[in-house]
Amino acid sequence: MRKSWFILLLVISTLLSSPDFIQARQLHQTRGWSQPLQLSRDGQAAWFSDILVDATGRIHVAWSGDSLPEYDAVWYTASMDGVSWAPPNDIILSAPWGELTRPSMGVDSHGNMIITHRRRNDLYDAYARVEQAYSGAAWRIGQVLSEKDSPYFSNVLIDSKDRIHLLLTQAVVTEKCVCNRVYYRRTDNGGMSWTPGVEISDPTTGAAKPKMVITQDGTIHAVWESGEGGALGGVSGNVQVMYASSSDDGATWTAPYTFPAAQRGMKIAIGIDGKGQLVVAWLGVPEDKVYYQVSADQGRSWSSPQAIPGVIGQFVTIQDVMSMATDSGGQVHLVFIGNRSDFVQTPGDKLVSSVMHVAWNGTTWSEPEIVSQYRGDVPEWPRIAVGLGNQLNLTWFTRDEINVFGNKELGPAERFGYKVWYSRSVTSAPAVAPIPYPTATPVPTTTPELSSGATQPTAPALADKSMANVDYHNLRTEVDDYGMMLLSGLPVALLFVVGYIVFRRRRT
Repeated sequence: MRKSWFILLLVISTLLSSPDFIQARQLHQTRGWSQPLQLSRDGQAAWFSDILVDATGRIHVAWSGDSLPEYDAVWYTASMDGVSWAPPNDIILSAPWGELTRPSMGVDSHGNMIITHRRRNDLYDAYARVEQAYSGAAWRIGQVLSEKDSPYFSNVLIDSKDRIHLLLTQAVVTEKCVCNRVYYRRTDNGGMSWTPGVEISDPTTGAAKPKMVITQDGTIHAVWESGEGGALGGVSGNVQVMYASSSDDGATWTAPYTFPAAQRGMKIAIGIDGKGQLVVAWLGVPEDKVYYQVSADQGRSWSSPQAIPGVIGQFVTIQDVMSMATDSGGQVHLVFIGNRSDFVQTPGDKLVSSVMHVAWNGTTWSEPEIVSQYRGDVPEWPRIAVGLGNQLNLTWFTRDEINVFGNKELGPAERFGYKVWYSRSVTSAPAVAPIPYPTATPVPTTTPELSSGATQPTAPALADKSMANVDYHNLRTEVDDYGMMLLSGLPVALLFVVGYIVFRRRRT
């Protein structure tokens, strides 16, 4: 009898300790990607992060968050290896009762960094040296970049000539709607002056989440979502994904091209592969397929839409995006929220969502990888950046289960469960040696005139914390090794206790 009980408990113990069982209960990540690190602090709102890797290999992550009861802020952290990170610091504050900052980052060949961000009802730029970016005192606030009402999204890209390109959305009021539209601006002198905004989107609809890439010949290629509205994170209604390009430094743009979607197309991303082909990927709703299209002639024509094999997409909120980045071998890496196509959601079970990665080699897509998987909590807004040729750096944020769709009873406090995460991987592409920046050149100190008669808000002084003085430490994670071991072993221990009690009772 004792032997039978021992064998039964041993079998149950083996099943409960198996990787498949642990995966069903725990955050899951695929081999090849590092265990996700929580970059943001507990008890503070953290969402809509951006990521950048400079020529030295330093990784920069910034996100929208709260600082003090009445302020929204740009939060920032950095790392040289993706393992040890500086504690997050609020480097730029909005005006009192500010709104989402939505930072977008870029860095030029001299090590001068830019962050565009929303401060209450205007879009600003700000500048600092990369090695000083951790200090709030190092950032020089620039000018108001928005020329119309209620700007929301911005996307910054710096080209090989150190010109800064900007896409932004801002509202235009017509008889038919209050619609956000996509505008392009550029500065050739580090933000001292900007070209007037050029509208590139369809003037009859709203627009959201613009992105751009620049091909070797200098052509600017932009994509965005088109639909109703465009404020507060996205468009609604009959949402489609669009494309336009400019071959004269943004002065004129082609008429917007709409990618063919059966019903709705959302969350478009754009990249350039090693063959010089443009690659776009977008989510088709309601079929939840991730489609891609390729152009070999600078966007003049596109292949027919094909589903990326082995994956399904997922729509949770209108604010989500996909993201692309190209490594030194010419592979385009796509990250998005979804699952493997063989995954089946159990009816009535908690929603399962995964941060997914696939790579395009110019001809085919790789096998899909799960970077991180959640049950209940929902990941969103994945952003990827390549560093030193072959290092993949990925950030996203999670909405906690109770506040996935907002909790009106909690009000603004609902966002305190939102967290920013990071993971990394290395590809087979050639590594690129770090390039040190030249001796720092003074950033222009003349404050440009503010457009539209706007005034810059003031905010409390920020702590001047230099990264050189930071005692780096690994941030704790939601799934640290000891916690996983303890949690996975707990059911086994309980079964042994129950078995022992039953055995003792049978003997008596």
